[in-house]
Amino acid sequence: MSSKMSKAKMAKKDMRTYWHVVILTGILSSIPLLLLIAWYLLPKSLLNSPISQNSVTTVNNSNETSGTPSATLFDATSKTANLDACRKEAKIYYPTFEQAIDAFRPSDAVDFHRVSGEILGFENDDAATAYYWCVNGGNELGICSVFSVKKESEYSNLLDSKFTFIVSNPQQDFSLIKYRFTPEETAALYLTDQFSSVSTQSIPNNGVPVYIGISDSSAIKNLRVLGRPPSQIIKSKTQGKTYYIWIYKGLDIETYLLKTKDFTFGNFTYNQLISILQIHFASSSDPVLKETPITTVN
Repeated sequence: MSSKMSKAKMAKKDMRTYWHVVILTGILSSIPLLLLIAWYLLPKSLLNSPISQNSVTTVNNSNETSGTPSATLFDATSKTANLDACRKEAKIYYPTFEQAIDAFRPSDAVDFHRVSGEILGFENDDAATAYYWCVNGGNELGICSVFSVKKESEYSNLLDSKFTFIVSNPQQDFSLIKYRFTPEETAALYLTDQFSSVSTQSIPNNGVPVYIGISDSSAIKNLRVLGRPPSQIIKSKTQGKTYYIWIYKGLDIETYLLKTKDFTFGNFTYNQLISILQIHFASSSDPVLKETPITTVN
């Protein structure tokens, strides 16, 4: 009797083992199919991936054009930075900007420490902003910008800080698939990343918009946005590598986009941005290349 029960238990155990093997085999055999589906469904390019950007104020429809607006430089009379709102956020003032920076205690979300002196800076009677090479909490290299308002020649606690990653050799993870940005997409990525902060960061530059990006190639001098080359390129070496920081000053990209029909900051794609802003790289024979000064900062 006990022998029959023992055989029955063994048979039942063997059956469970059989089904476990069947299920495991089914799962393993389905992996290639799942990867194929993922490869088919996930974007091979970010050009048509939707980008959410809700931080820019929308413009009245009466300002929209029926076509593409002409490229424009910043008009100081067309914008007023909300300096009073920034000053209301100030808690304490320091004798120097450096002391205000040293007193800053970043949260985990914006954790970084400087690994260079000032690369770029703007200052007027109202505010100051500075850019440095930094390393964030994840030990990733990038450029951080810090912003402070002024009162009677003193500097407030930092009211805005931003970390810009190096995406000179960029990749975006899509599960098991990695995507490599094109140079045009890289430029669009940098511009998009600064839409929310450009108005504040530009206060020390008398409200004139400033956009920056990072490249590991001097070919960045060929970059064109709305037909214009970068206003300035800074060559800078850090952690054993040379980078080129491209800067656009005074190109009023925000207003240009707000006046463009069928473009919405809350829902656009890199493809739209690249097309509307005419982001491209000119040929080396372009005479405008001579207009972009390259300075070296160590």
